[in-house]
Amino acid sequence: MLCREMAELRPGTINKVNAPHPVRSRPRSGPLQPAELAHASVMAALCAVIAIVAVVVPFAAGVALLGTVPTALIAFRYRLRALFATTVAAGMIAFLIAGMGGFIGVFHSAYVGGLVEIGRASCRERV
Repeated sequence: MLCREMAELRPGTINKVNAPHPVRSRPRSGPLQPAELAHASVMAALCAVIAIVAVVVPFAAGVALLGTVPTALIAFRYRLRALFATTVAAGMIAFLIAGMGGFIGVFHSAYVGGLVEIGRASCRERV
C-alpha cells in the first residue's frame, strides 16, 4: 500500500499539493540583506588577505589569482551590489596594509568576479 502511494506522487509535490508559483528566496533590488552583507564581509577579508600576501611576500604574485575565487563566489551567488560592497571593504583593508599594489590586486579580483556575474546573467536570459 505504501508503494502505491509513493507511485502516485510526482516530482514537485509535497503531500499531493503543488505550489501555485515559485517564491523568490531573496529580493534582487533594494538594500543588501543581512546574509548578503555578512557573506560579503567574510569574502572581502579573505580576498584582502590573499591580495596582501601576493604583494608582500616575494615571488608570490601567482597567489593573486586565488583572490578571484571569493569575489566570483559573491558575484555568482548574490548580485552586483554585494560584489561592490565586497570590493570596497577588501580594497580599504588591502590599501591600508599593503598600499596601492594590494588595492589593485583586489580590484582585479573584483573585475573577474563581475565578469562571472555578467556571464551568469546572460546565461539566465537564454534559458
